[in-house]
Amino acid sequence: MQTNNQNKIVVSAAFVLLIAIFYFYDNYMVIGGFGVGYQYIGCAMVVLLGFGWFLIEPDPMYLGRSVKMSAIIALPYVVIMLCTAVIWTFDFTPIRQMISGFFAPSYMILCIVCAGFLVYIFRNRAVEYSFWALAIVYVVMALQKLKIFGVSEFIRRMIYYLRSGGSASGGVSLESTDLAYSFAFFALYFLWCREKEAAWKGALRWGVIILGLLHTFKRSALLALAAGWIVAYLYYRLSRQNRKLFLNCIVVGFILCAFFLIPVIRSGLFNKIVNELHINTSTRTRIYAYYNQYYDFSPFYIGKGLGWIHRLTTTSDWTIGVHCDYVMYYIELGFAGYLVWLAAVFPLIVKFSAKGKAPLSDAVILGLCVAMAILRITENISQLYSANLTISIVMVQCGVNQWSGLKSGKLCSEESPKP
Repeated sequence: MQTNNQNKIVVSAAFVLLIAIFYFYDNYMVIGGFGVGYQYIGCAMVVLLGFGWFLIEPDPMYLGRSVKMSAIIALPYVVIMLCTAVIWTFDFTPIRQMISGFFAPSYMILCIVCAGFLVYIFRNRAVEYSFWALAIVYVVMALQKLKIFGVSEFIRRMIYYLRSGGSASGGVSLESTDLAYSFAFFALYFLWCREKEAAWKGALRWGVIILGLLHTFKRSALLALAAGWIVAYLYYRLSRQNRKLFLNCIVVGFILCAFFLIPVIRSGLFNKIVNELHINTSTRTRIYAYYNQYYDFSPFYIGKGLGWIHRLTTTSDWTIGVHCDYVMYYIELGFAGYLVWLAAVFPLIVKFSAKGKAPLSDAVILGLCVAMAILRITENISQLYSANLTISIVMVQCGVNQWSGLKSGKLCSEESPKP
């Protein structure tokens, strides 16, 4: 009984910390001349809490599976740190610049480790608890907007905001891409993995998701959600023999598309295509054109090292990031480093975690990978903390469920209602 009560205390503490992590997504303190976000502190506290709970009530097998899945997700960040270390060795980069460049991937690794311990603490309810933590944060933020504008004015501005396609916020938008992508990841998960539950609970969940996606309106989030669901659906409906072939085709297609996207953008062809089609890229064509001067598409392009773009935007008149993970990592890692990153960021996660033994979990993992790949085209999503925490929790949960062989009564089990 005492252990059970202790478990409830640990779960409650982790839930409160998770709410704080989601809420303080843009708050920092300066330590030693470097900005340290409250999110990072919250994640570090979760890791300590989870490790402490492991010492009290150890479950080596479950924690081992959580850590294994977390390591697979975190490996691309380790890869970019190793690749950029090689670049800095030849460039004789100052130590302080190296430390600054390693901050971003180190924070993301902490985020992924935190996700692993959250799954260890919450067990098969990790995604469920994480969603409601985010929902509480969203409701609080929405109420703050309602307090500013009043109900009628808020609704009027929201209608105008949605009719403008998210381009004219009128002050009502939450202006948080983190929240938008987090809701998209949760939506993809709950479309596939769900238990029989009270109608009001399901309605409340989907009401929050839909309102959240609209309130943080991002076309890229909706596109990623649709693409991820379609690929997951196709994978799930295939026979077991054909799933491996389909998976291999997706992996090869991803590598080819991500590789050739660089010359398409560098040559200006991307800008010509979107201009001809009259697609509103929200100034991204101008951003890509500006960064063209800093790199070449060539096997001899070495790269500038991690953090270079951040230093450019803080030490020059240009203050806008590249808004494309692929271009950002190509500029910073160079031709060879970019290829190494591509080999780790998508194929590794899919091939090692989607094994074909649990089609529902595999479909979710594949769908999330595809959604993330889509979002990388228009965002530096690899540096968005809350979004990466969300997708990491979902993927670790699916991986652990898959390896544990969980069946009835478990989220994303083979007993879940089919899409």
